[in-house]
Formats: sequence, structure tokens, C-alpha cells
Amino acid sequence: MITNLCILAQAGGQRPAAGGGMGMLLTFFPFIVLMFGWLWLQGRSQKKKDAQRDEMLSKIRPGDRIVTIGGIHLKVVAADKDDYLIGQVDENRDVRMKVNRSAISKVLNPKDEKKEKQRN
Repeated sequence: MITNLCILAQAGGQRPAAGGGMGMLLTFFPFIVLMFGWLWLQGRSQKKKDAQRDEMLSKIRPGDRIVTIGGIHLKVVAADKDDYLIGQVDENRDVRMKVNRSAISKVLNPKDEKKEKQRN
């Protein structure tokens, strides 16, 4: 009897939990919910950015000024094809480039052009 009391005293009087797996799941449940919520919000914001970029690329017309990912400034001459367009590098010379639509970084508005001219 004394040995049983010593063993119980050493164990702290705790009994092993019968449903240990469910308790662990309940412990991590808030973290799992937060993780899935964060991933959903990240995917949603990326879809918005993709939609804005697709809209920008679809609205490019001849006469617009664009900047490519490489930093080349062009004036759009022809935008007939879905996957590429033709841009003119210099207005004084007839130098033209074929540019993929995926390589377009931004479309310059007239306000943006004024700011750019003021910098130079």
C-alpha cells in the first residue's frame, strides 16, 4: 500500500487522458482557421490585382504610351493582336518594336507624362 501511494505521489495523481487526439485538435483549431482565412484573403487580393492588370492590358489602344518591364518607353502604333502589340520607340525615326502584352508594366496617362517630362 505504501508503494502504491509513492507511485501515485510521483505521478502527481494524474491519469492519462482517454481522448488525447481530440483535445489536441481543439487546441490547434483556432490556428488552423486563422491560417485558412489568411490564405483566402491573400488569394482574393491577388485575384483583384490580376483583374486590374487584365483590364489595363485590354484597354491599350494605338496612341497610348506604355512602359515595359525592362523600362522601355513606347508609343503604341498597332494593338490588333491579342498576345502582342507594336510600339514606336522614337517619333522622329521609324523605329518599331514588337512587344508581348505580358511585358507591359504600365500605361502612362497624360498626367504621368507631364510628371516624367518635369523630371527630365
